[in-house]
Amino acid sequence: MTDTLDPSLAEIRGLIEGLPAWGDGHAPDSGNTSVPEAGSLGLLDGLAAWMGAGTGRIPPRLERPRAAVFLGRWGESGDADAASTLDALRAGRARPNALCRAYDAELRVYEMAIGAGAGGLTQQQCAAAMAYGMTAVEEGLDLLCLAAPGPGASEAAARLSGSLFHEAGGDPLAALARHGGHALAALAGALAAARVARVPVILDGFAALAAAAALHCLNRSALDHCVLAQQPAAGACRQLQERLGKESVFDLGISVEDGSAALLVLGLLRGALAQPDA
Repeated sequence: MTDTLDPSLAEIRGLIEGLPAWGDGHAPDSGNTSVPEAGSLGLLDGLAAWMGAGTGRIPPRLERPRAAVFLGRWGESGDADAASTLDALRAGRARPNALCRAYDAELRVYEMAIGAGAGGLTQQQCAAAMAYGMTAVEEGLDLLCLAAPGPGASEAAARLSGSLFHEAGGDPLAALARHGGHALAALAGALAAARVARVPVILDGFAALAAAAALHCLNRSALDHCVLAQQPAAGACRQLQERLGKESVFDLGISVEDGSAALLVLGLLRGALAQPDA
């Protein structure tokens, strides 16, 4: 049975289906237009070229990167764990806080209806959450790291990805409403807004990848502005990665999905884009 979308969600669908191509960025900024010697830094050169192609800035700029963490809860328990994580992030005691300080990045933490129950969203609620997530993208950002940690996040990601690819006739955004909750809907909105604003995105974890998959199912090029930070372990997340064709930057065995892996990629990019003295 085909889903009938709420008008507000149908408008967002139209936005996703009409996203601009990633490789037709604006004319490069004036000044130094050189790029690193081909292959000298391996994958990092490729990342720099990918950023330049989408943003139109050669060399790419990393003056204002941001990590956006959409903290949610899925399932019937986990309020205490989610609240504890939220408190640590807001107090500056969590690992993403330390990495943002180390790599000179902004950190925005979005508390997504913790304690409001674990049921699916109405389509109007999903549209509102996506619109809220879009506010994470502001003028002047150079890079966005996205994560959606919280109790039950991996289980929700598995349900969403299963619905997207194994249930015939459904609309991806309706599936996002049923299975993704406020956090994944908001993250999907941030992804779409980043593409419109030509901001490169580093995805961190299964939940972020599942939210991205909803956009991919509407527009096969919708994730061209994204890379995946950490190689998933074997299982549902690895299968989703392969289906989406998103290569990971590294495989360090990182198991947390709180934005830390994405921020470590930011650190590598800072090194790759460092300009030698004339």
